Amino acid sequence: MAQAASLTTGVPQTYPFATADVAALLRALVTEHQGAARPAVIAAEGKGIWTQVVSSTVWSVYYYDGSIDVLIGTLNPTTHTWVPAAPMLTLPPGTMTLANGANANVALVAARTHHDIAGPTAAFSISGFAAGADGQVLTVYNPTAYAMTLTNDATSTAANRILTLTGADVVLRTGKSFAAFRYNATAARWLLTGSN
Repeated sequence: MAQAASLTTGVPQTYPFATADVAALLRALVTEHQGAARPAVIAAEGKGIWTQVVSSTVWSVYYYDGSIDVLIGTLNPTTHTWVPAAPMLTLPPGTMTLANGANANVALVAARTHHDIAGPTAAFSISGFAAGADGQVLTVYNPTAYAMTLTNDATSTAANRILTLTGADVVLRTGKSFAAFRYNATAARWLLTGSN
């Protein structure tokens, strides 16, 4: 399939020129910006996602960030198999500021799966995290010199609570520690999947 080459920008368009631009945009959307090279419309906009059709069974999906094309992954349109690019997308950690003692309904930094803890100057606990989505993964790193307790199914709002799956609170060692969670919508809880 051919990709739309460009859109006329910066000048108000009238018929039939506006029609040509709308048609080009629709062709780009329908073809998912497929082609042998990045579409001019994406280069003009400064960023966007496009698909390079390598063969009938290999489509490489790229994100153009304004300077380079970053491979996101490869799709086989026949088998509907997706292979993500390596290395995977990495994001800097969010900072979770906590207090000494109990911390309930802890807010997470948007678009971050990993959070570093800051703030405690004594032992502290976490009973839950706000606004979990089904399948969401969360890792928490405690770089402080103090013990972190994961409170089992208590204190936070029900849908924000942690289930340690031990039936009791989990007290991590004094000093640096780490915990991993996955949100389960059926249980409406953050499940503790690992800790040290």
